Amino acid sequence: MSDIDATRMYQPLTDEEDKARTNVHYLLPARFFEVLTGGAWHTYSANVWQAFERADPADPQQQTAAQAAKLDRFAQLLELKPGARVLDVGAGWGGPLIYLCTRYGVKGHGLMLSEEQLRYARAWAERAGADCTFEVKHWNQFEAAPGSFDAVMTDEVIVHFFRLGDFFGKAFGWLRDEGLMVNKELHFVHPALGHTLLPAVQRVNALYGGTANYRSLGDELKLANDAGFAVEQVVELPPRDYHLSAEAWRRNLRAHEAELTALVGAERYREYVLYVSMVSLTHAEGVKHRQQVLHFVQCRKWSAAARKPWSFGPGL
Repeated sequence: MSDIDATRMYQPLTDEEDKARTNVHYLLPARFFEVLTGGAWHTYSANVWQAFERADPADPQQQTAAQAAKLDRFAQLLELKPGARVLDVGAGWGGPLIYLCTRYGVKGHGLMLSEEQLRYARAWAERAGADCTFEVKHWNQFEAAPGSFDAVMTDEVIVHFFRLGDFFGKAFGWLRDEGLMVNKELHFVHPALGHTLLPAVQRVNALYGGTANYRSLGDELKLANDAGFAVEQVVELPPRDYHLSAEAWRRNLRAHEAELTALVGAERYREYVLYVSMVSLTHAEGVKHRQQVLHFVQCRKWSAAARKPWSFGPGL
């Protein structure tokens, strides 16, 4: 899209503009991302490598284990139990929700913006016998009865939400009382960093259709509180997890260069190699003055009775 301005974040977009711009990145063939992400669950975000003192990011078994460790952390923070109803906003190619449904016995529903992702996720869920469904739907257009879900999750997805406070408000309504929302995301160490983008960050923003909306942790927590949530846990992940995840992606791309170049073209292939290489370097050991830190944020919808003494939240 030639009209994308990647020099700045926080661009207000309509739902349709948001969908079209997001799909600048995600409308590539599913096979491309299947190879890039590697492992068994194809998670396109930082995984958890802490079990490996001497990690080999090129090892497919370690890639799978790191993906599973990240998803198990989600399950722990979401307090998943058999039969729980889980909404995954930004469900990708379906792997995370299929993993949680088959391992923890939950019932899942996933939202995505790409028809390519939808076809892949539905076919995978059917093969796996997972109790989950998927649909192409912008979060702002998704309707569910109040209290329809026990848990709402996002995995490095809310960076694309300009109206994050509105999303938190909708998530609050989707959840039952005492339900949990867990978001995993990178956060700026200072809010001002989002207003002057380095050239490398502009390049990444362009790759994602100019939809970047990185915030500070403090800004995110305030928006969650304003929506009525109690923030119960913030868990920081070490930079090593992101470095190893991006390094795994880089090696997966390099190992399949001929196939992927034939699939998406040499220029597009090089863009992704440059992107994941930059992510790997910015999270490498010894980097000073890191601009971003990765966190899980666990938020609970306290019951109305529990919220009332604080005099906050919708309707109070």
